Amino acid sequence: AAMKALSDAMAEKPVAATPAPAPAATFKDSYVIYFAFDSSQISSESAATVAEVIRAIQSQNAGASIIGYADTVGSSQYNIALSQRRAKAIADQILNAGVRPAVVTTEGRGESELAVPTADNVREARNRRAVINIR
Repeated sequence: AAMKALSDAMAEKPVAATPAPAPAATFKDSYVIYFAFDSSQISSESAATVAEVIRAIQSQNAGASIIGYADTVGSSQYNIALSQRRAKAIADQILNAGVRPAVVTTEGRGESELAVPTADNVREARNRRAVINIR
């Protein structure tokens, strides 16, 4: 009986499986937000992308540079101002989520660096954008 008790005590006991840790969230290095014509309003669809940007910044203790753009409709001066408003609209949402202002930069480039080359005064939705780079 003593030998059986000793044998039972030395037998390997099944170890309860511990769940594998959840994989770390992965985020992109760059995001693009598109805008309606002559607007700096963030659509509800784009708001989801901004929310992902906020999660990326917060989880990685990172920052963001936001560069706004416009299409070729309107004067260059107007498009610079519009692209700045687009970048600021995104930055405002990021800052309202508690991200430190020191890690967020904005810039407006107007109709320079078109995503889709067009002639002057051509509406092109893919040029009405802001690019957010996580850094």
